[in-house]
Amino acid sequence: MQILKPGTQIDFIGKRRGFAVVSTVVIGLSLFFVAYGSIDSSFLFAPRYGVDFSGGTEIHVRVPGGIDIAEIRAGLADIDLSDDNVQAFGSSGDEFLIRVENINFGADDFFNQVKETLMAEDGEAAWKAFDWQKEQSVHMTAVSSDARDLATFTARLQAINPDVNVATSMVAHNAFEVSFPGLTDKVKETLAGVLGTGADGRAAFEVVSVEMVGPSVGAELRRKGLLSLVLSLALILVTFVLLYLGPVTLENDVVTIAGLVVGGVTAVIAWLSF
Repeated sequence: MQILKPGTQIDFIGKRRGFAVVSTVVIGLSLFFVAYGSIDSSFLFAPRYGVDFSGGTEIHVRVPGGIDIAEIRAGLADIDLSDDNVQAFGSSGDEFLIRVENINFGADDFFNQVKETLMAEDGEAAWKAFDWQKEQSVHMTAVSSDARDLATFTARLQAINPDVNVATSMVAHNAFEVSFPGLTDKVKETLAGVLGTGADGRAAFEVVSVEMVGPSVGAELRRKGLLSLVLSLALILVTFVLLYLGPVTLENDVVTIAGLVVGGVTAVIAWLSF
């Protein structure tokens, strides 16, 4: 089947200005969608960034012998992970990627609750500090004004969340190290329930790797990525104008001048905006 018959002639050069207009409109709309979508993530055409650009956690697991991905998705739904969070990796059928944008998986809410509860029950003067890295850490250091019993303090926190771990700080005086079960722990626990254990009593899956990207790092990568994209498009436009629309002369080719101006202005705006 021939789409173009032999001898067909299309006047591409004669229609170059029309194609240039269409191309400019499409590129302009694309840049608008990217720019506006970066401001309003609910926008229909907003870019959907991966963990590398938005920040989050990626867990790579291997299930020897393979398993239907639907079983993993069904199990992880118990910890509020949707089907989009779980993807098959490779073609072997036994490796999967679990991606979540939230790195500390509820730790911020828990630490804030602990802080508010302790200060409300004991008084603000009873606690010197509650330190943790917001949106990135699952560990908090709680510094008390006076010495406290570890077992009693642990019981108070486990009344809020029974899975939390508490230990006496080896660095600060009258302080406790509070560890919240993060995403990796939740995933391991859930997968162990879904997949069970092998004949040797060990987990029937393997966590190959865990990668975490903080929101600040993700934002920086996104900024540089968008900047590179805009500058590349601008340079491509300039190159196209110089190579295919003839010499740069004000009298003979206004389109060439316009293309150079658009490319240069776009590059400058992109540089200043990012």
